[in-house]
Amino acid sequence: MTIRLSQLYIYPVKSMAGIPLETSELDAMGLKHDRRWMLVDRDGQFMTQRTHPQMVLIQPAITNGHLQLTSSKGETVEVPCIEHAEEHMTVQVWQDQVKAHRLSSAIDAWLSREIGEPCRLVYIADDEIRQCDPAYAKEGDRTGFSDGFPLLLISEASLDLLNQKLD
Repeated sequence: MTIRLSQLYIYPVKSMAGIPLETSELDAMGLKHDRRWMLVDRDGQFMTQRTHPQMVLIQPAITNGHLQLTSSKGETVEVPCIEHAEEHMTVQVWQDQVKAHRLSSAIDAWLSREIGEPCRLVYIADDEIRQCDPAYAKEGDRTGFSDGFPLLLISEASLDLLNQKLD
């Protein structure tokens, strides 16, 4: 069976702007660099556009394997690699407790200014296991900070129907 994809995006930071791709590598957590970073509040609870729509104004980019963030004003910062993480912490993604790495208090301060409230940028390491819902996946199937699964696909027909129903 052949599947044709018309659009391919990754969202390196959960709920920030996406990056269109022509191709992507797959790793153990799905598309390479997809939802590996996430913003959390002071309590380690994940933050999304659902409650913080200003997140979409921050544009991520992957350059030579490193994450860069650009504000709506054009200011760009480079996020340190996991090797330079400042601390480990447990964060909450829906009902899951996940071990994550807090990367930089300077980046946290920059993002807090952009978002308008205190937040921290965290990263899920390659060796962390966040099990996909066992009702729909095999033992060992894992994902990063996505809502539940490493790959999310929708048919163009379904998307067209959805768009017809929107005001």
